[in-house]
Amino acid sequence: MRFICLALLIVTSGHVTNAVAQELTEESIIRLVNSMPEVLRPLRSTKFDRTEFEYPSGQPYAPLFNTVRYFKQYDEETYSQMTNAAEKFGFVTLEEWARIGDRVSVTEIALKREARGEEIPDIPSDTVIQFGSFPEASRIYTLLIRGLQNVTESDKEIVAPLLDLLNNSN
Repeated sequence: MRFICLALLIVTSGHVTNAVAQELTEESIIRLVNSMPEVLRPLRSTKFDRTEFEYPSGQPYAPLFNTVRYFKQYDEETYSQMTNAAEKFGFVTLEEWARIGDRVSVTEIALKREARGEEIPDIPSDTVIQFGSFPEASRIYTLLIRGLQNVTESDKEIVAPLLDLLNNSN
């Protein structure tokens, strides 16, 4: 999905707790897809300096949520614009929008891997999978794989019928 790529370009790593589980419904996914262009629009005119921002270690893969965290901490104007856009689409907070977006994107990736017959590797918690020539890329990929391991069957059941919608939002 286009928003996954944009978020990965903006935030070169991602992790956040899923302590506050957001309800994932067909309606929330449709709102998410419809909101993406408007919520992400402020990022086009923003400079992102990832060196200013430290990511918490030991947290799951969550590029959208970490993008939101960055802007909340370092660029209140962009954060406010993104928040206003998310609220127009019925999200209570920008953080809710990001958590749902991260959940949908990881579930979509898991479903696509399953459809191709790819198994998700089981990796020990202290292991980093080598991916590319950059240590940061390996760390992000490892976090993604751990996220894929945690996708629930109920999320798959909700997201699967909407894969065409998600693919067409690219």
